Amino acid sequence: MAPKDAVDIIVALDKESIRLHEHELTPRGQIIYDADTLKEKHDKPAFLDIPFSRLATEHGGDKIMANTVATGAVLACSAWTSGILLGIIDETFRKKGEKVITANRNAALPGTIMRSRAASNATLQSLLTKRPVRTCLWAAPRPSPWAPWRRA
Repeated sequence: MAPKDAVDIIVALDKESIRLHEHELTPRGQIIYDADTLKEKHDKPAFLDIPFSRLATEHGGDKIMANTVATGAVLACSAWTSGILLGIIDETFRKKGEKVITANRNAALPGTIMRSRAASNATLQSLLTKRPVRTCLWAAPRPSPWAPWRRA
């Protein structure tokens, strides 16, 4: 959940998240989503389609790394360097071994590249150049087994 009423970026992992949170976007906000996974395409300027699952499978070897692709895209919107993201991945997956680290590193970078290519999108370009991204909402179906709000 985001700490304020309006958010700059929404990562929509399901259709319901778009319906529930689209109204929370700032005027220059962006919804990043995977049209293939959601099985719907949005043509409004506020939507940026990045094929999280396909890129995760192609570059990381498993669609479970779609969140890592999405993270790469969000961090690129935040003007973070890929080095910061790779360091976070190294630390997060250290106990899982080099194979998992490498797969997640490979999955993260296409997200940053796809976001960079989308920089020609006038709405996104405006968001990135006017001010830094301050708030991002990661919207997923509830309950989700990995979500921080889920109680055991």
